[in-house]
Parts: sequence; C-alpha cells; structure tokens
Amino acid sequence: MGEVWKAHDDNLDRDVAIKMLLQGTLGNATTRERFRREALVLSRLSHPGVATIFDFDVRNGYEFLVMEYVAGGTLESRLETGPLAIDDVLRLGAGIAEALDNAHRHGFLHRDLKPGNVALTAEGRPKILDFGIALLLDDGRGAPRITQTGTFVGSLPYMAPEQLMGDVCDARTDIYALGVLLFEMITGRLPFVKDRYEALMFAIISTAAQSVRSLRPDAPPALDRLIAECLRKDPADRPPSAAHIAEALRGIREGVPTAALPIPRGDVVRAIAVMPLRNVSKDASQEYFADGMTESLISDLARLKALRVISRTSVMTYKGVEKPLPEIARELNVDAVLEGSVLLVGDRVRLSVRLVSARTDETIWAERYDRDLEDVLGMQSELAETIAREIAIQITPVEATKLANRPAVNAEAHLEFLKSRHSFFAGSPEALEVGLRHARRALEIDPTSALAWTGSRERANAVAGVAMRSPGRMSPAGVHS
Repeated sequence: MGEVWKAHDDNLDRDVAIKMLLQGTLGNATTRERFRREALVLSRLSHPGVATIFDFDVRNGYEFLVMEYVAGGTLESRLETGPLAIDDVLRLGAGIAEALDNAHRHGFLHRDLKPGNVALTAEGRPKILDFGIALLLDDGRGAPRITQTGTFVGSLPYMAPEQLMGDVCDARTDIYALGVLLFEMITGRLPFVKDRYEALMFAIISTAAQSVRSLRPDAPPALDRLIAECLRKDPADRPPSAAHIAEALRGIREGVPTAALPIPRGDVVRAIAVMPLRNVSKDASQEYFADGMTESLISDLARLKALRVISRTSVMTYKGVEKPLPEIARELNVDAVLEGSVLLVGDRVRLSVRLVSARTDETIWAERYDRDLEDVLGMQSELAETIAREIAIQITPVEATKLANRPAVNAEAHLEFLKSRHSFFAGSPEALEVGLRHARRALEIDPTSALAWTGSRERANAVAGVAMRSPGRMSPAGVHS
C-alpha cells in the first residue's frame, strides 16, 4: 500500500506514524473524499488496543494518513524467532480479541488482521494497526480487490473463505483471521502453506487445518479447540463474537475448567465421511457386499440436507490405505468419520460401526447391528437416524418419512443388485456387461424391486454408451436392454 515513516508532530509535540499511500491508490477526487470522510469516522474509534488514525491529507499529489506511533515492534517481528510461549499467546490473544470486540460493537471491521498489523507497546501490550484501511480501499462490496499491481487488498493467508469468495463480510471474518493469528502464534507457522496462490486459496476454502496439538503437543486442549472453531469454513459455525474468544483465552490462562469456558462443543458435526467398510469375511468374493453397503450408507446419510456427506468417489480412494483418521478427516474437510466392518454369513448381516471425531480422534458413538439380509434397508435407515440423533442434526418430516418407509428386500435379488453396482464402478466394458447381467438377474428374481429396475436401466445405458464409442468391441446382445 505504500511506505510508513516515523515523524514528529510539532504542534502537539508527539511522535506519529505517517502512512504514505501509493500514488493513484485512491484514483479520483470522489474516492479521496470518501476516504477522507471514512478515515475521520475511524479516527473516533478509541480503545487502548487500537492504534488511532489522527488525520488524512494530500500534499503535492501524495495521499497520506497520520496515525498513532507505537514503539515496540510488531508481532510479526516477534514471530521471526519462532512460536511464542503459551502464556504470551493467551495474554496477547485476549488483548487483541478485546480490541476487535470493541471495534465490532462500534460497527468497524478490520479485514486485514495479521502479525504485521499488530504492534506491541514498550510494555508488551498489543495494539492493532490499520483498522478499517482494507475497508476504505476496497471496491465497496467487501471483496478482496486486486489493484493495478496485481495484489490483494488484504493478506491472502489470513483471509476467510467468504472473503475470498467475494461474499459479504462481518465480524466473523475478523474472527477467522484472529484464529489464523492464534494458530501462528502457538505453532510458529500458518494453518495453510502453499507455493501458488491458487493452491492456497483452494486450501483455505476447502481443506481443514491441522490441529494445533499435532504441531505443539503442550498446547492446552481448550486452546486447540477454540482455534479450530475460529477457523471453521462457515461463518455461522465460528464463535459469535470476539468477546467470547477473549473470555475463553483469559479463562484458559486462569485455569478455568474447559466445560465452563465459552467454547462450542468440540464434536459438533456438520460434515461426515463414510470410510469404505472392511470386509471381515476373509473372502475376497464378498468385497462387492462391503463396497455396496458403504455406498448405501453414503446415500442414506446424503438424504439429510443439514449434513454434508463426502461422495463415494472421494472416500473410495482411501480403501486399503493405512492413514490416521484425523489426517483423512482433515484432507476431506469433515468433522467426523464413520468407519466400520461388515460380515455376510448366509442371509445374516453383521455391521459394526463407530463415529470418530476428526479433531480428537475419540469415538463419539459406536454400535453393532445383526439383521436378516431382507431387513438391510431398514438397518441402513436406522443407522442414518441414529447418527443424526447422536450429532444433533435436525431431520425434517419429509426426510424422516423417506427413511422410515423402507420395505423389506428380496435377499437374493438384493445381492445381485449389489454385485451389479460393484461391477458398474469397475468401469471397463467387460465389467459393465457383467453388471448388466447381475441387474437383469435381480429383476428376474424380484420384478417389483425399484433398485433393480434403476440399476438395470443405468447399466444398460452405460453399456450402450460404451458400444457407441467403441463399435465392434461389444456384441449386439450387450447393447439392447
């Protein structure tokens, strides 16, 4: 944005900081006048934790702000030597949060909170710089404007997802940046580190950050959880105000029990991944059943609009992969992971599942189901309802009706349907033909099966599509359904 000079105000006999804006930053006289008016409004923001704007002026074509001078260096310079002591993180974090809350209550957002914009007084107290400058220099819509030099107004690693998407910003946008700041103070690194802007933006929008304790094991669990809540992608899921964060940080520092702190539950679940169920029969020919049950559970949970469920395609990449569940959950950006095993013996199904918190790696809930195969759809619906109840997801009356009205299935036809699905996902022309044969066999066994009818139509269309792309590779009998 420009250069900052230390200067002396002869009239009031005080040191000040002068921020010289890049020439042309404000564009025209109308923009400069708006900037002047809003800068004067910001000058009325008075709090010990905020550096004050004294004036705005233009001299010899140069636009500049006159601001309070803070003589203790910045938090950025403190972090150059590594992460801070836990007590310093809690003390400084509480001071920054209090200053943010005061500004928010007066209608001001910062939108560019970062270590370089937090000065430290000679006594070591934090003081936020440049409050409102990002707002004054943006395009009026709250989006991170790209200037003529190709840089963001704002600092990308500290920007909230909604800021990057150009959505409306509010106090929770600053709360996200405060979470990044706390993360960096306690770990010495940023939550997301990428070489390219595009990759960094994608990570901020789509990927969950590592837990603080995975990088700093001596960090208090309550602080880890608080930072995680600040970094949630959806603003509605973050702490409601900076005051809550300040109170929580002070409480952690004073040894207040975690349950008494104003921190949301650590096991709030709004996004879930169903890991590929393990086939514990030791019979490779039953792999189709484990994969089919996985897909069915994903489909049933996806019926709940209040719950985001990761697709089959994404979770199947983890089939047979030895990787910690918290790491998988972070890569998929989910709050919890459902894992388990399935065993088919004759016409009996045994399903064992557990729901694991992404951040704590602790079991939220676990259950085992033993049912006849003909009741497998009812078992799946019961499991979906139970998970919704355990994680306090609201089920609408329509969703409840759909889950409840699951008829018994013909066991033999259902197995043929699952074999059809398993072959279909293999993708090769030969596998598609095998899948079509299984789907037709399911219809022969149970002509009333909606699943079998749907499966037969899907497989026939897929086979026909392959035949059209590769004439001569398939027989006419494989084309017509």
